[in-house]
Amino acid sequence: MADVRKEKLGEDISKTVEKVCLGLLNVRGKSVLIKPNVNSDDVYPGTTNPVIVRALVNLCFKKGAEKVIVGDKSSIFWPNSKGNMRKIGLTKAMEGSKAELKVFDKFVKVAVDGKYLKSLRAAKDVLDADCVIGVPVCHTHVLAVISMSLKLWMGAVTRRDRVVFHAGKLQEKIAEMNLVFKPMFCLLDASKVMISGGPDKGVVREGKMLFASRSRVALDIEGARFIQKLGGLRNVDIANIKQISYAKELGIKSVSYTHLRAHETSLHLVCRLLLE
Repeated sequence: MADVRKEKLGEDISKTVEKVCLGLLNVRGKSVLIKPNVNSDDVYPGTTNPVIVRALVNLCFKKGAEKVIVGDKSSIFWPNSKGNMRKIGLTKAMEGSKAELKVFDKFVKVAVDGKYLKSLRAAKDVLDADCVIGVPVCHTHVLAVISMSLKLWMGAVTRRDRVVFHAGKLQEKIAEMNLVFKPMFCLLDASKVMISGGPDKGVVREGKMLFASRSRVALDIEGARFIQKLGGLRNVDIANIKQISYAKELGIKSVSYTHLRAHETSLHLVCRLLLE
């Protein structure tokens, strides 16, 4: 299994973030899109801890990033994304930062070579960034079992697509969605952990951990194991959680490919990636 870095969250959060991201962050001279979880207006762990996001923003600029955007679009049940960012503390956390806090508002149709998905409309900001970093939160989900680095990208597709996803085969569609998004790595926020319920309300435990990996599959397995360690996901076989097992079957990778173009067919995309 791919390497998953892990660090206990200390008093100096910035140092912990830098330590867990060591060797994963190559952003000098590049534009960076950081994608947290702002699905709702619930404070973490319903959403990503804003302090973790700000520490990652600062680290990106420290490592020479030319531009940083922090972006997401909330669920249909919490439609005021800008208000949600403010309510969970993300807006305040970004004050004084050079990063742009953005609600995704432009989407591009992209072909998906999947069994259940043939296309989706993805956030243009994510597709256009040189580097993409996901910052999911470690929590359970009443419909998808877990919601971490694989499910994170639901916030980067249109709400109409999300409705289609939830109409059936949700976990399989989550896995296939990950054929489109290619993060450099994901940083899993387990400062607090939702061990049952979710995505917004549930039973919460103190986690005080950060995990990071280039592999979304490995990261979600590690996160699910951590939830079990804290008393959640009882009698759940993590290897058989469908979004994980199917993502493994699809060979989901976590290498950041730049400038994915909307007009590329799946065949064109595969050929280009093989030649890079």
